[in-house]
Amino acid sequence: MKAQISSGVSSSVFSPTFDLNVYSKFVTVSGSIDLCRRRYLVSTFVNISKRKYLQGFSMAPSLTKDVEPSKFVSSGKPNLDISFQDFLELSKVVFDWADSYDSKDWDRLRGIIAPTLTVDYTQIGLARWDSITANEYMKMITDPSFLGDPTVKTQHLLGQTWWEKISDTEVVGHHQLRAAHQVYTDIDLKTVKVKGHGHATNEHYYRKVDGVWKFAGLKPTVRWNEYQFEDVFKACRH
Repeated sequence: MKAQISSGVSSSVFSPTFDLNVYSKFVTVSGSIDLCRRRYLVSTFVNISKRKYLQGFSMAPSLTKDVEPSKFVSSGKPNLDISFQDFLELSKVVFDWADSYDSKDWDRLRGIIAPTLTVDYTQIGLARWDSITANEYMKMITDPSFLGDPTVKTQHLLGQTWWEKISDTEVVGHHQLRAAHQVYTDIDLKTVKVKGHGHATNEHYYRKVDGVWKFAGLKPTVRWNEYQFEDVFKACRH
């Protein structure tokens, strides 16, 4: 017998399964031994299921080998020496990133991203991709079971920011972020089904491509979540 793990998004994005017969064996065996061993076996089963869950993330970009891995490494003594013009251009890029998410303006988002990106979503329960193509990133973000769902409304509100120069063509932006989410019952957007808000400090990566600053990936560090944040994308399909 196969059972579907509740993934938080539709089966078009996640398709992890686990065998209930295997779980039954865990329960049967653990029932005849001491409590500590039983807890160990159940914990092992959960960890195995979690790995299968992540492996089933079919919208996850493939780790292509012919793209250059990220060189964005934040130093212990950050270099704050960026020009005022770069500051203005980078500020516009991060604004366009947030506002294109919230307005679902995918053409604008596509216009500001680099040819390859580094995405680390481990803190929000997904995976890390050291180097993905722009097309793969767009496919992930605009998936109907992620931000592409018209019943999901968001606001990625930026707080304080500081900029770290890595090289003449690479900068790390350190951004305070509150990501508010509401899921509605339908596209009329009248009845709220679930809401959840994330509070994080994000590392954003920026790369200058042909003289123009582009968004080249991100790494959120979650501080705390509010309401049913973990259920937001699950609610899209239930």
